[in-house]
Amino acid sequence: MRCCPSCSKKIRFIDVLIAVNPARIRCGSCKKLNSVASRGVLIAVLLVSFFAVGLIYFLVAGAYQNLTIISAMLGLGIFAELTYYLLLVKGIISSDYVQEGSSD
Repeated sequence: MRCCPSCSKKIRFIDVLIAVNPARIRCGSCKKLNSVASRGVLIAVLLVSFFAVGLIYFLVAGAYQNLTIISAMLGLGIFAELTYYLLLVKGIISSDYVQEGSSD
């Protein structure tokens, strides 16, 4: 589990979800901006952009009457955010966050 290097609090999903810039995630406790490696950010941006473009396409095409498609797109978008969060927490995506219990 990864923690903020300033306050040692664990990364929260809501902090990742509300981050405007996935390359800079603000700690929910101490408000420090933590950086994420560019490869991880690229993956996150591509995933979320794919779902956003798909959602916009279905809304413009008139598929908004079919709530199943909209629900599926929103669910996949949240799944992408959750995947990004889990990759950060496990340390698979490089970031400023430190391993829990580390004195760095």
